[in-house]
Amino acid sequence: MGRRCKEEGAGKIQNNMSEKLQPQPENQEQPEREVIVDIGTGNNPAYQWSEKLLEKVEQGAKYICIDCEEEDVLKNPKVQGEDWVVGDIRKLPIKDKSADQIWLLNVFSDFKNLPDIKEDGTKSYNMGLTDVFEGLERTLKDNGRIVIGETYTPSRGAAGGLAEADFSDCGLEKKVYKGEELDKFFEDNKIPIEYARDYEEERPEHKQPYFMELTKKKEE
Repeated sequence: MGRRCKEEGAGKIQNNMSEKLQPQPENQEQPEREVIVDIGTGNNPAYQWSEKLLEKVEQGAKYICIDCEEEDVLKNPKVQGEDWVVGDIRKLPIKDKSADQIWLLNVFSDFKNLPDIKEDGTKSYNMGLTDVFEGLERTLKDNGRIVIGETYTPSRGAAGGLAEADFSDCGLEKKVYKGEELDKFFEDNKIPIEYARDYEEERPEHKQPYFMELTKKKEE
């Protein structure tokens, strides 16, 4: 009786193995990989800041680094198998609604703090960056997020005004993290708090570091 049970059990295992080895239908849907875009990467990808991002990359997320400096793109090792692309932030080489997350760390302090002049002559205070944020909105998935972090020189250039800027004309809503809220944001995204505090102490003449999340504006 015991042997018969073993034989039946072996038969079931064999059948299960056969089922697993059967070719899968060609049209079977594969799980969609999360797409993370890192703009202005330089030599410091955002996953080196955020352990949570690194975990996503290690789990199979597609990670794309975009930098305007060809030298930086060519010399950087592909530590996590990321794709490096030479590109302009004003003309992103990314398809519409393709990015789940877009990270820009310490990018905007090098941009001039100038308003946009609309066709009717009125000024839009998006630091002259309306086309940049319209491009970011275009490439973001409906449920995605844009993460902007300014810790090095958060008061220099356009970085000094972004936290107060209105992005509604670009189809985006914002949430700014400073002080204790920034500490919580760092905790949620597994970013060492020293990354902000060190620069805050080294450069007291600058405004306090901040991070900002942008999401697509919800239709009313």
